[in-house]
Amino acid sequence: MSAINISPNQPSNNIKTRNTMMNMITLIQTLSKREKQIAMKIMEGLPNKLIAADLFISERTVKFHCANIYRKLNISNRATLMANYYKDLYDMAS
Repeated sequence: MSAINISPNQPSNNIKTRNTMMNMITLIQTLSKREKQIAMKIMEGLPNKLIAADLFISERTVKFHCANIYRKLNISNRATLMANYYKDLYDMAS
C-alpha cells in the first residue's frame, strides 16, 4: 500500500483518498476544544463515566458532546470514531 500524499504541491496518485483525508482534517477542525478532549478520551478507551470524572463534568454533558462529535464527523458511534482514527493513522504510516 502506498502512502497518501496530501501536500498541495505534489500530485496524489489517488485523488479520491486525498480528498477524503482533506475532508476528515476539515471535519476535525470543526470540533470545539472540549469535543476534541472528549474524542481523545474515547481514543484512550474510556467510558463516559470516567471521561466525565477526568474532565470534571457530568456524564450527561459527555453524552451531549459525543452526540455533537458524531454529528460533526458524520459517524454514528464511538466504535466508528476509533476505527476511522486508527485507519487514518495506518494510512499515514503506509
